[in-house]
Parts: sequence; C-alpha cells; structure tokens
Amino acid sequence: MIRNVKSRVSKYILVLTAVFLTLSIHGTCARASRLDLIGKPAPEFTLNDSSGKAISLATGKGNPILLVFLSDKSPVMIENSVKLLSDCKSLEKTFADQKLQVITVKVSASGDPSERLIKATDTAGFNLLPDLDNSVYSLYGLYIVPTAVVIDPEFNVREMIGYTSRITSKITTSVETMLGLRSSTVDAPPDTPNPEAKAIKRNYKLAVRLFEKSRYEKAMEKLDTIIGTDPTHEKARLLKAKIYIMQSEWDKALALAGDVLKIHPDNRYSRLISAQAYHGLNQNADALEMIEEIRGSDRIRAEALALEGKIYQEQNKLDEAVKSLSQATEIFSEKQVIP
Repeated sequence: MIRNVKSRVSKYILVLTAVFLTLSIHGTCARASRLDLIGKPAPEFTLNDSSGKAISLATGKGNPILLVFLSDKSPVMIENSVKLLSDCKSLEKTFADQKLQVITVKVSASGDPSERLIKATDTAGFNLLPDLDNSVYSLYGLYIVPTAVVIDPEFNVREMIGYTSRITSKITTSVETMLGLRSSTVDAPPDTPNPEAKAIKRNYKLAVRLFEKSRYEKAMEKLDTIIGTDPTHEKARLLKAKIYIMQSEWDKALALAGDVLKIHPDNRYSRLISAQAYHGLNQNADALEMIEEIRGSDRIRAEALALEGKIYQEQNKLDEAVKSLSQATEIFSEKQVIP
C-alpha cells in the first residue's frame, strides 16, 4: 500500500517536473519581454506603509514620478540608499514647480528597516514602502539596488537608472529631458568615448550569444577578457559561473558566485548559482539555506523552488517535493498570461 502511494507521488513529481521544464523554456522569452519597460506603461502596484496605509503608484498619474528602490541588506547598500534619499529630496525641491512625485520602496524587507534608513527617510519627508516579498522589485525586473525609475506624466517608463556615483546627475538629466527643460541631443553633456567600456559591452553580448549556442569554450574566452579588464563585472562572473554549473565544475561556480555575493549581497541569481553548486557537491543543507534566501515570484524564485523540489525528492520527502514543484510551476504558469 505504502509502496503504491509512493509510486503515485513519484509519478506526480515527474509530471510536475516536465510541466515546469516546459514552462521554463517557453517562459524565458515572456520574462525577457517584461523587462523591456522603457517607453511602456509603468507596472502598477500598491504597498502598505509602516502604518498599514495602502499607497498606490497610480496616485501619481498626471505628474512626473521618481520611483526609487532602496535596500538596507548591507552597510554599502544602506550608505548608498541614504545618500540617494538626500539627493532625491533636493530633486523634489528642484522640480517642485513641475510637481515631481518621489516614491520610495524598500526591497529585500526580511525585517524592520534599519534605524539609519528610517531616519534618512523621515528627514527627507518620504514614506518608505516595504516590498515584503520583492514582488514589485521583480515586477520591474531589477537586479541592482538602489535604482531610480523615471516615469513621465503619461505614466510611461522613461528610464531605469542603476546606482553609480553619478546617479543623481543622470536622474536630473533624465527628468529635465522628459519635461522639455533640456534637449536630449543638444544640451546633454557630451560623454567622453570610452573604448574600453564599449569593448566590454561588445564582448559580453558575444559571450551571451555563444552561451546560447552551447559554445562554452568560446564564451569563456570572451568572459575572461571582460573580467581581465574589469574584475568586478557582475554579469560576466555570473555567466561564467553558470557555464561551470553546466560543466559540473561545482567548486569553481561556487567561488565565482561567492565573489559576487561579497560585493552584491542582495544578488538573488548568485544565490541560485550557489545553491546549484552546493547541490552538485552534495551539500544539500547549504543549498536549501541559499534557496530560503531567494524570495519573490519570478523566474529565479521558480528555478530555486524546482531545485528545492529535486533535493526533497532525492531525500524521499515526497510531500515537500510536490509542494515546491507545484509552486515553481504555478509561478511560471502565471507569467505566461502577463503581456
């Protein structure tokens, strides 16, 4: 009797795995198209502030909006977020006549915001909205925090600006251009051509194409060239780690993903790569711990849940395996109906 039940559950797991793989293959394009938000209506959302009051992005329609994503996951992120909050207050004053609306969202809200971030938000006079499950963060397809999203009065996304030392200058230029206060071609400050940056961008595009064609050796050559020029290049390191996963070189993949996590503790894809590597090394407790840190409801979370289901199946925890695979399949099914 028990053997028959286990057999039926195992068959159900196989069906779920097949469905998940099918959806994940077809879901890749759907996810990529959603990331292309520039020039398209801003995805709407509603979050509750610390007092429980519901705040909707749609309330800013008709005015220019600066949607700012912040984090207190690490000291560096807190420092950058606090500085950006202060700059956003200055921007709000600069564009007061144009009624610029600043909306701040805290991602990776595993707990209460840090006191320093709360104080900085209060000082700036903004309402910090906690994105408890990273759903809004995922909705906008973000991978860098802080990030500022510039939305025009027609409620279309004009630009998404990841954090750099020049983020405030870039936001100012973007808002001025959007509002017709600056010509996008004449008045914008000239950028000094950077052949090195262009070469990195070109080599990364080539590496992605080679990876997609399973030409891993050639892709590695391009990625090594990029990392040799810019040792901190996040995407190159992660793509290289992914190739190591494909080649079952678990230690190398784990080392690269770990390097990225040291610089970007909030990088969810690094955690997924780490979990895959730990699983390959039969360190499933570490793999499950990494998976637990991957929240949200996007492709990365779905792949993490699928891996979790596989681990539980190997441990003969069939109920847990069914639950994890069902959740993974559900996430991908939902993404299919989103334009």
